[in-house]
Amino acid sequence: MDTSRLVGFLSDPDTGLYTPEYFELRLPEEFEKARRYGWISSLLVLDVHGLDALRERRGNAAVASLWLDIGSSILTNSRVGDLPARLAGDRLAVLLAGTEVEGARAMVQRVMSEVVERLPAGVSLGAGLSEMPRADLDSFEDLLARACRGVEVAASQGDNQLVTWTVPA
Repeated sequence: MDTSRLVGFLSDPDTGLYTPEYFELRLPEEFEKARRYGWISSLLVLDVHGLDALRERRGNAAVASLWLDIGSSILTNSRVGDLPARLAGDRLAVLLAGTEVEGARAMVQRVMSEVVERLPAGVSLGAGLSEMPRADLDSFEDLLARACRGVEVAASQGDNQLVTWTVPA
């Protein structure tokens, strides 16, 4: 077995987190386990805004350093059993197994407070949280879509915001 291929499949070289491919493989499994056993889990999606402008001003090395800094903070604040990963584009995600949304919010706030103080000018974060199981949540795609919707709402509210997405009544 070629272990370098396995490491390449599992680990994103820019952040040190899991790759998008591994996350896409594991999220449906974790969703089904949570639904089957009634486990509570929360999903964080974090979006990094302003990377293109940073790349233009300071180059690829500045962006690479920022990705490693954010990934390191997420790993430091994650637990064994969590699923921290890079998603497509400028997004990251963490599935926080066995964690209610209030506990997930505390974790996100720790990460954001660590990272925000070191962000270069013009770069900000937006974060969205969603929780499972919920009666109105049918699939892992719904879970991810709700966390992503939280990111969009957070971005509309300004820099470095966190929104927990729930279905409007």
